[in-house]
Amino acid sequence: MPQPIRSTATNRSIVMLGCVLLVSLFGCEASPPSFDVQTRVFLSKPFVVDQIYRSMKGPQDFGSVKIVSDGPSERIWIISYKTEVVDPVTGDVVSEEFMCHNNLDFDDLRRHQRGLGTRPMGRISPRLFTLSQGAMDVTFPTGFGVPMMSDEGLMLATQILNLNPINQTREVQYKTTIRYVRDEDAQGRIRPLYQRGLQGLKLLEGPDGYYGVENADEEIHGQSCSIGELAGQRTIRDKQGRSFAAHWVVEPGREENHTLVTEMLALKQDATIHYIAVHLHPFAESLELRDVTTGETVYRSRATNRRDRIGLAHVESYSSEDGLRLYRDHEYALISVYNNTSGEQQDAMAVMFVYMVDANFEKKLLAAN
Repeated sequence: MPQPIRSTATNRSIVMLGCVLLVSLFGCEASPPSFDVQTRVFLSKPFVVDQIYRSMKGPQDFGSVKIVSDGPSERIWIISYKTEVVDPVTGDVVSEEFMCHNNLDFDDLRRHQRGLGTRPMGRISPRLFTLSQGAMDVTFPTGFGVPMMSDEGLMLATQILNLNPINQTREVQYKTTIRYVRDEDAQGRIRPLYQRGLQGLKLLEGPDGYYGVENADEEIHGQSCSIGELAGQRTIRDKQGRSFAAHWVVEPGREENHTLVTEMLALKQDATIHYIAVHLHPFAESLELRDVTTGETVYRSRATNRRDRIGLAHVESYSSEDGLRLYRDHEYALISVYNNTSGEQQDAMAVMFVYMVDANFEKKLLAAN
């Protein structure tokens, strides 16, 4: 079970909000004030790495945690989330190649929604963050954060990966750092974000590969996803009875897969994305969110693979105060590209986590100010 490090506010940072944001939202023409950033750190149990561990097959640790474990319940704003793989004895950071994933989820999604006190802007996901190899942190643009109550229960899950031969057994552990701002320090000057996860899928069973669509039309909905082979155990079914794999097998060579994600976005009105985090596996080249209605790319994340061993060195993310616009009446697709140069089967996933402004909660904040 993840263990908290005692100090919860040892790293105080100054966050400055842009004057443009303050003027447009709050009518403030003066220089923006600053507020303190609190820090909470959690350590996983030590993991022994002594063999090859494929994706989702390695040792794991999970348990319930709270960002603030004492004092009265209050609203806080998560502004960044980071993990590092470290040596349990020295605390030194070690290679990301042992990183499978780090997930943070709400224990009770309904309680979270009641705590905010507004109806959801869209279909709220229990997942707050997923970090993985090549994408080890999420830092929102200045003036943006995810709101929650300080005493909400969260599920922190970590798992080890090792795709390369090792010369000797070693121990590693996860160090997870959450940075947040108390609501009384934010004073209504942080814009609320909520997260939607868009998954690349492979068709396992059904007449076509259009997720969530009853009568698909290629001219309207774009290219369907490919037929694939399940790499894990979990399958996903849509309301039309199709069965899909979100963790699939990639044969040697280059693969491009299209997945309709309009239903996953579940937009009730136009929205703006201000952060995008991407989860991919080794041998990935890119992951793109495309507006099928216009044919334009909303965002493309490129992945850099390691040259000397199997693994991802870096996966691009998106962060902007201006944001990317999504339209309720448009169709959207996720396009993943893998280039499996290993000469044998590999496993793959393709997930894009988009963080959009929660307009309903923002209206509540503006009314209170």
